[in-house]
Amino acid sequence: MFNGSFCALITPFRDGNLDEKAYGDLVEWQIEQGTDGVVPCGTTGESPTLSHDEHKRVTETCISIAKGRVPVVAGIIVDSTRQAIERAEAVSDLGPAALQITPVHYLFRPDDAHMLEHFRTVGKGRIHQGIHRRHDAGAIRSAQQQIRQQFHITGALLDADNLGHLLQDAD
Repeated sequence: MFNGSFCALITPFRDGNLDEKAYGDLVEWQIEQGTDGVVPCGTTGESPTLSHDEHKRVTETCISIAKGRVPVVAGIIVDSTRQAIERAEAVSDLGPAALQITPVHYLFRPDDAHMLEHFRTVGKGRIHQGIHRRHDAGAIRSAQQQIRQQFHITGALLDADNLGHLLQDAD
């Protein structure tokens, strides 16, 4: 379903508001340059600091501009399962190819069982879901068996750091 390199997009602001023209130009430029997919509201896109409405608007704008030319993976980067569910519900109907879901903030140090439950709960009944692992932050320490469980939970696994290694491990 997903191949190649996906670009995590920045979210430009002007005078404290989303600069939709600059953002639209950025999405278009990335597609013209040959990116295989785009990720609005990922960790590079200031997702944790966006309001609920801004998050939805950024994702909606990206999907509208991409027009199916490349997959759009909507970032769900927040510090609680409740917030992640709210954002996932808000953008799922907009038509992203998948959701990029990070674990809850690494400072909380949830164990692997709680991490898997977070992903199950947020992704339940929705489109494909991807995990964004941050090795430097120690957010997920999942063993190979738990990664295999995650494949069965979501149907897809994207990893911003080591996708090749995860796929190899999951065989």
